[in-house]
Amino acid sequence: FLQSVIVGVTGLPAAMVRPMWQQNPPPVPSIDTNWCGFAIISQRPEQGAYHEQLNAGGSNLLRHEQLDLLCAVYGPDCLVNAGILRDGLELIAQNREQLFAEGMGIDGFSDITHAPELVNDRFFDRADITMTVNREIRRTYNILHFVGAYGAIYAEDAEQQPLTEQINVSA
Repeated sequence: FLQSVIVGVTGLPAAMVRPMWQQNPPPVPSIDTNWCGFAIISQRPEQGAYHEQLNAGGSNLLRHEQLDLLCAVYGPDCLVNAGILRDGLELIAQNREQLFAEGMGIDGFSDITHAPELVNDRFFDRADITMTVNREIRRTYNILHFVGAYGAIYAEDAEQQPLTEQINVSA
């Protein structure tokens, strides 16, 4: 999903926007090709998740969290494309609509860091930018809750006499 957002905003070809750290990574594009690698590098839950017990059993959980999405933009136009990504999501509302439809929103961007990368004795031009994305998580757990019990409690009082009491507990 995030790949399609980056493609739509930057205009890079879909094959040139790829997840970083793949188990079987595709070949690295040539030094003069503009492309982007992206990865979620951290997830922070916001405090105060909402929990709702359902009458039929189970429960709902609603939580918000922040994702830091690192985008390493490569190629001769890496600084320009990193700026297009930032400005396109920060300033143009229609570019954020796809995120909103998925329960997400942009919280901000880091500075763009120019960090050329040495590969086989050649520097591949690279610019890094991290965007913080807020998202809403909804989960349903099918955990049955306690609704009632009937039984007897046996205990000893201070005089060492057996104590028997009938109880009835219901929700």
